[in-house]
Amino acid sequence: MGARWVLIAFYITALGSYCNESLAAPAPAANPVVAERPIPFKSSDETDTGALVFRVVLVLGLVLAIGVVALLVLRKYIPMTSALKAPGVAREIELVELRRLSPRLTLYLIEVHGTRYLLAQSGDRLVPLSPAPPKA
Repeated sequence: MGARWVLIAFYITALGSYCNESLAAPAPAANPVVAERPIPFKSSDETDTGALVFRVVLVLGLVLAIGVVALLVLRKYIPMTSALKAPGVAREIELVELRRLSPRLTLYLIEVHGTRYLLAQSGDRLVPLSPAPPKA
């Protein structure tokens, strides 16, 4: 504990002597007046508006192309993102309609092999609201 106070006292003494020397130092001679030069800047003559427009259009086209590719990849690999079914593909289960009644309650009308079912989803529960067709 005592060594810590000795070190703190040493640092304070060194800092005090440094401050006294810097305050007692003679002021430097006045700086000679430096000729003022204008700050360099880019004048409008150096920019080419056509090149700037071309770059903007090129970047916009690139962003649109990336977006279209991303949508196509999502549609192919994530089935829920494709609202339209692929032509020539027969599906056995179809989502006919979806209606959100509240943030937690959703009604689904689905069709399985020509028979329609009404389902309600609340949180993690799924409840059939229409009776199941009789088993043959």
